[in-house]
Amino acid sequence: MQPKPKLIFINQVTGYLFIDVINAFADDYDCCLYAGQLDPAYAALKPSVKYRQFIRYNRNLPYKRIATWLIFTCRVFFSLLFKRGKFELFIVSNPPFAPFIGYFLSKLKKINYHLLIYDVYPDALVNFGIIKKGSFFEKFWAKRNARLYAKANTIYTLSDGMVALIKKYDPATKVEIIPNWADTSFIRPINKNENPFAKQYNQLNKITIMYSGNMGATHAVEKIAELAALVKGDGAFEFLLIGDGSKKLSIEITQKEQDLYNLTILPYQSADLLPYSLACADIGVVTLSSGAEDLSVPSKTYNLLAAGAALMVIASPGSELSKLINKYDCGRSFQENELSKMQDFLNEMKTNPARLIDMKTNARKASFFYTPANADKYKALLNNNIHVS
Repeated sequence: MQPKPKLIFINQVTGYLFIDVINAFADDYDCCLYAGQLDPAYAALKPSVKYRQFIRYNRNLPYKRIATWLIFTCRVFFSLLFKRGKFELFIVSNPPFAPFIGYFLSKLKKINYHLLIYDVYPDALVNFGIIKKGSFFEKFWAKRNARLYAKANTIYTLSDGMVALIKKYDPATKVEIIPNWADTSFIRPINKNENPFAKQYNQLNKITIMYSGNMGATHAVEKIAELAALVKGDGAFEFLLIGDGSKKLSIEITQKEQDLYNLTILPYQSADLLPYSLACADIGVVTLSSGAEDLSVPSKTYNLLAAGAALMVIASPGSELSKLINKYDCGRSFQENELSKMQDFLNEMKTNPARLIDMKTNARKASFFYTPANADKYKALLNNNIHVS
């Protein structure tokens, strides 16, 4: 019996989406995951998948982020450098330096590699001031990107905008687009009267505006607190912010200084509570700071669609997020400085509840175009480019 081809996956923070991807390969490939942590939701890694754990990602401070990125990348590189046998690599742009593991091993050991680009670097680091545009480091990285992408056997990403960013470095590169997804059976609409999370946080008979996820530099979550301040006197609205990140402290300060009794801030919820917390949202907020619209597509978008929440997107009009809600008529898009328009939108949803119901219904319908079946597309495309035996 011919042995299965060996495929090693590299992703420092492996969440439920990438677990779906690995599981799609597990029956036909000898799979091994190199990661710093696993964050499952509705499914665990299949038993046949081997798992090697390296250093966890530490997002608390910039220098800790970079240190854990570098340590993870170096340890994985040297582990693979001395690994015997034939294998191929499936590398996620997490951490940002990880794709270069594939490039250097292709030179040193003739290893083939496949890339999944969740975030385009160094663009993301430049956009948020971690490195300077035009600096030696930015130019050095950009030049290496052209070689990195040209040498890759397969490149996947999430949207047309991200394809354009990748092709900026190598116009001839072929890039496959596979959008993210949500499990529509795990996350689904739940009536608030039957939702223990909604009852616990007094969301019955309220229009709940929710942000759930990373409160980091690429997310304009502070605008949600500003919006809560604008409608503070209207008892119809309640705001829930769930998660953590570098902007959380400033939001907590705003909450206290402005006595935002209509704003509740909670930590990340456990995986078993996620279906209930997301289903509590009437309006789900998805936000990217100006300049980041094409650098990433938040996965929370698809979870909120599955939960049947109307979307309030804070991003540029030409962003992938804005295109999505316009396509499915499941929400409204705003720029960061359009707080008065956001307030008008909330008032419209209050005075025209039928319209809110329509948007929520459309969101749920849209979610069925973004299901875990997308994970199988990775295998179908990679099957044409696999070379090990």
